[in-house]
Amino acid sequence: MRKPLAMLLILTGMLGLARPSYHFLRRNFRYLRAAHEWTDWKAAHRTSQPGDPIAWLKSDAGGLNYLVHRGTSLQTLLESPGLSEAGGLPQDPGLKVILAHRDIHFRDLKSVKVGTRIELETVDATREYLVRDVEILSPEKMEEKIKETRRENRLVLVTCYPFQYIGPAPQRYVVWAAPEEANGEKTDPSH
Repeated sequence: MRKPLAMLLILTGMLGLARPSYHFLRRNFRYLRAAHEWTDWKAAHRTSQPGDPIAWLKSDAGGLNYLVHRGTSLQTLLESPGLSEAGGLPQDPGLKVILAHRDIHFRDLKSVKVGTRIELETVDATREYLVRDVEILSPEKMEEKIKETRRENRLVLVTCYPFQYIGPAPQRYVVWAAPEEANGEKTDPSH
């Protein structure tokens, strides 16, 4: 009787570890594939089309370390965060809006707080931003606010909210960041 019970406990433990192990391996495989794609893209230095790599988004404090593709199609957002056409390209002045799913790439966005530094690396340069505000907005209010700030030089990260919601979430978690030089801090003449 003890042997079947022990086997059942071992099997239950293995099944309990299977899902987290699968997601850990999948996440790391995605990261390695994205890092390789970004390295190849930078070496080729091509012009960007929708669906192509456009930047690398990174923040130690926020757990962000992702390749960003141009566009926000369903396929793009399943693979990586996407740079919305609502903003400009990373090298252009003005608003840069990056969207991602809350349960795939931006699950750690909730740890990004005011004062967090975010880097956006492009083929040409790395720009540093400082988080100035974090808001929870309705989709309509978010779109309205993005239209109002379109000409401002900011980085905006957007995902659905609440983070633990099942199904299409009703609100948006919006992180607003400004270039560090706009905050009176470090100024890099190459930016």
